Amino acid sequence: MVRMIERSLLCGFLALCVLAGAASGGEDAIPPGTRITNKNWKQYQQFMSTGMQALFSGKYSWKMPDDAVIEVGSTIPIPLPKAYLKDTAANSASVGLKEIADGGTLPENYVAGIPFPVPTEPDAGAKVLWNLYYRYNPKVMRCLLDSRIVDRYLNVTTQKADYVISKLAHLSEPDMPHALPESHGIYMTDYWEFIAPEHKKYLAQDSVVYDDPLRINEIYSFVPATRKSLRLSSAARCAPGAGSDFTSEDLRFGFYGQPPLFKVNLEGEKKILAMVHLNAEYSNWDNYVPPIFIPKPSVGSWELRDVYVISLKRVGPDAGSYCYGKRVMYVDKETWAPLAVESYDRSLELWKVHLIGYRPIPIFDDGEVIIGAGAAAGFHQLINLRDQHVSGSVLVDVLVNASAGKYGNVRRYGLPGGLQQIMQ
Repeated sequence: MVRMIERSLLCGFLALCVLAGAASGGEDAIPPGTRITNKNWKQYQQFMSTGMQALFSGKYSWKMPDDAVIEVGSTIPIPLPKAYLKDTAANSASVGLKEIADGGTLPENYVAGIPFPVPTEPDAGAKVLWNLYYRYNPKVMRCLLDSRIVDRYLNVTTQKADYVISKLAHLSEPDMPHALPESHGIYMTDYWEFIAPEHKKYLAQDSVVYDDPLRINEIYSFVPATRKSLRLSSAARCAPGAGSDFTSEDLRFGFYGQPPLFKVNLEGEKKILAMVHLNAEYSNWDNYVPPIFIPKPSVGSWELRDVYVISLKRVGPDAGSYCYGKRVMYVDKETWAPLAVESYDRSLELWKVHLIGYRPIPIFDDGEVIIGAGAAAGFHQLINLRDQHVSGSVLVDVLVNASAGKYGNVRRYGLPGGLQQIMQ
């Protein structure tokens, strides 16, 4: 009888412990409603990317503003399009991965969908990167890129550009082939054209990413003063563009490189705080705390997201001249979108911190929404710790597929020949 009573008390105590853990969120959770500030951030640093911890630490010139608040909300699932998941189920089992001479990797038999739904060793890190590279993107996405650039003296420059991403191969769209007839060996194109300020108007850049991941991407620039377009050197991928700190490698929310040119390691799995359900207020710059443009609670809540943490180092003959010594990426397990990125210089000192937020948008009539750099509104703040610059952007007025209208014309807003139609 005594043992039964003791056992009952023990069970009751364990039940109370479980309930207490659930109420507090447990060791791997943060209760919704928690507000994280400069005063209590160390209690939650395990849920932060290294870049966010660096900003909170105060050891750099750019730091988390005193009035910045991270308000935690519930984690909300984000569905992927049915066609993309259908292609994953149909094709992923036949996708392989081979290592190439310099230490990079190359997928075999990839058609569409997620190439490696469950990235396992060997080369688990590379599989995560390929999933990010081939994450869902609609046929065409257009948005307005509204940017703020801050120098070390806190001078602010504003600029706006039309931004268009066109995907021509490995599509997962209803009533479309996986590769469009006009693709001609191109995977996707990335086009932007300034519309403000006046002295930058018509300046444009077009990037062509080939279906063969080993073929070097091409970059073309239109110079209004000469009314001509120029093909840039492949080294231009490391050159900051249009007065900001973004290089071509930093586009698409932190990574626009070629996966075969990197050795990738899976550093681990964790939960990090991220903003992936922004509300309509995200488009107003008054809702960000300067000078590093931390979003205010009015923009939305931060969620705990499960991520893979991968590190990338450039390999091959050009590795010594590459812009970064190492890059670390936090890849969302549900959507394969980058939620945070850190870039290190060649001495492996932390150089650039990317803070990324998304507002999923509907893609099809059934109300599905997706997340990712190619089909989501959001913000992307690049904080340059070394040079003491901040380059912030919000992506607004997003148009996708049929709603994109004239921007669906890839010959004008994707292929290099379209640059010659500017100013006509």
